[in-house]
Amino acid sequence: QELRIDPPSPLFEQASSPFPSAAMAMEAGAAIAAAATAAAGGAGAGLFSYNRGNYMFDQKMHYARFGAGLNMAIAQTGIYKQDIAQLTALTVTRQDCYHGIAAMGLTILTAIY
Repeated sequence: QELRIDPPSPLFEQASSPFPSAAMAMEAGAAIAAAATAAAGGAGAGLFSYNRGNYMFDQKMHYARFGAGLNMAIAQTGIYKQDIAQLTALTVTRQDCYHGIAAMGLTILTAIY
């Protein structure tokens, strides 16, 4: 058995289509698509150049922030080194006091016994 599909009648085509012919409908659709593409392309190019300007400005600011952060990290490391040196000096000074007291104590104990 062969399946046969009959083409629609001309009355059906005229009743369902808002345009007088399919060719005009295709031309109108193509024109609308071209206009939409041009509008989107123009808007896209404008947004790209707008965002590119912001991006380039932000890159300069990004590098400045990076440099500032790096300088702060270097300064913080210097502060840590200074703190360690001060703590070490405090410990050495305290031990020097203990050494003097211990030496006097040993001298006294040696003299007594």
